[in-house]
Formats: sequence, C-alpha cells, structure tokens
Amino acid sequence: MNAFDYILYFIWACFPLFFLLVSLYSKLEHMSGEAQRNDSSEHFKQSIFLAICAGLAFLIDTYGITFIKEKYQLGNITTYFRIVLYPLLLFILGSLLGGSKKIEIEENPLLRYNVEKNKDKK
Repeated sequence: MNAFDYILYFIWACFPLFFLLVSLYSKLEHMSGEAQRNDSSEHFKQSIFLAICAGLAFLIDTYGITFIKEKYQLGNITTYFRIVLYPLLLFILGSLLGGSKKIEIEENPLLRYNVEKNKDKK
C-alpha cells in the first residue's frame, strides 16, 4: 500500500464518520431539549449506508481492481476507476435502494392562512 491508498481510504471513511458525528450531535441536541425535530435516526441510517458503500468500495478496490490490473495489464485506467469507485457505488446503491424519506412541509395550524382554511372545513 502506498500513500495514495491511505488517502483514498481515509476519504472514504470520512463520509460515514461525519454523518455518525452529526447523528450524535443531533441526539445530544434532542436530549437537551433544544432541537425542534429529531433527525438523529435518519443521519444514523445514512452513516450506515455510507459505511456499507465504503466497505464495498474497499473490497472491490482490494480484490477486484488488483485482479483486473494483473490480468489485463491496465495502468492509469485503474487509478481513475479507483477515484470514481466510491461515488459510483453511492449512485448505484442509492438508486437501487431508494433515497431518504421525503421531507415534507407540515401545515402549521397557528398560521393565519391555515386557521382560515380550518374554519371553513368545520
């Protein structure tokens, strides 16, 4: 392993760790009572998804690309593929599994235009 490998793996590991830290921060904020909504479970699910993608990218990079490199004698093409591998896996798995839950704007009954609508419904 050379320095490029360590840098690449470090970048792949930073994304799930960032979402894990955001999840922990969101949970602490919710526990303190300052958060208006609880998004910690959504951030945690995203960190797990990113960790799975990073693990798959590591396995493909370690075993798949080295096999292809040795068999077909490809030089710099594998380096470019290694750089694109993690975002490509994120795109493919994100498309297959679907995105996060849809963020919708809830109606606030205290707003003036919603109060008028609610009176008309009764």
